[in-house]
Amino acid sequence: MGPFGDLIAAIAATVVALVALLIVGGRLHRDRGLRGDFVLYFGAGAIAAMVCAAMNIAEALGGGAVAAAVGNATNVLAPIALWAGARRVNRRPAIGALSGAAVTLLMLAITFVVPLDSATLIKTALIAVFGILAAVELRRRPLGALSGARTMSAALALFAAYNATRLIVAAAAGMHSALWDTVASAQITSLVSAVTIVVVSVGALVLGRRLLDDPEPGTRTHARRSFREDAIARLAQHPLVAVRVGLPDLDLVRAAHGHARSDALLEQVTDAARAHLPGGTAAVVSRDTVGALVPELAEADWRELRRTLTEALRDDDIGDPEVRWARATITTPEELDAFFRPGAGRVRGETLAARRR
Repeated sequence: MGPFGDLIAAIAATVVALVALLIVGGRLHRDRGLRGDFVLYFGAGAIAAMVCAAMNIAEALGGGAVAAAVGNATNVLAPIALWAGARRVNRRPAIGALSGAAVTLLMLAITFVVPLDSATLIKTALIAVFGILAAVELRRRPLGALSGARTMSAALALFAAYNATRLIVAAAAGMHSALWDTVASAQITSLVSAVTIVVVSVGALVLGRRLLDDPEPGTRTHARRSFREDAIARLAQHPLVAVRVGLPDLDLVRAAHGHARSDALLEQVTDAARAHLPGGTAAVVSRDTVGALVPELAEADWRELRRTLTEALRDDDIGDPEVRWARATITTPEELDAFFRPGAGRVRGETLAARRR
């Protein structure tokens, strides 16, 4: 390979990692629960790997001690991020992020005060240590029981073993020996790193999808799935009246007032629907929509429900958001799926201001 072939391979591998991050992550939001935590930490590791590859190029082009220090620090950060993320998902004591930040900063500082060969060995030792820690954590339950976690664990364990081998070769023959150039050189390490990144990314993709399919209780994703399962069970016994309350301006509320305010509006509508639909159930079914199910809904009750939900949405800071209402009688699972599909059933829209005039 050419002098930069190993660096190109490392960059290509980090691109794979970032693509996996985008596929796994989608819209990162706190209602994702475990999936959101996993994406956050895996994303930090993927970005660290990308920065490390860029700093390696900068160092090769004469970037000096700064490029070497940032490259070493981000190289260590990648396995630390996976270890911290695995601990987070496993609900272990929250020392991963703080420990990782401290070690990364320490590695950054060490590179400026010790010879480059010594800094490389310290970096190699830290990668071996945190690689094996991450591999062990990924095997712990509940994370270890999910598809993809063992693939990531195996890849990190082998990478940790390779880095330990580099330390042994350095101690036995030195960093400028023929043996080092044969099995532990920077070029070989870059290729091994690239393969490891790709395998870890594939495992992360599988694991992230598994976390999506099994959302954490207490999150909005879990509530939506429970709502759908409850609807199917009710529909097997009798027809249902499905009600849909859409807030198309909610993205504007998020932008102007933050997620907390928009989430509060959705919760207000959900609570009001539950309170005024005896025998019914309600949940947030999409980013801007609350759905409700009830065995029957008389016209007078429908008008009262709309009045109640309108009151729940009035806010002096936000103004009068547009509300879109829909209701339909559901008799089959196919009709239920169609009605609660995003954007379906929006048969009418109006503003609160128009109602008050």
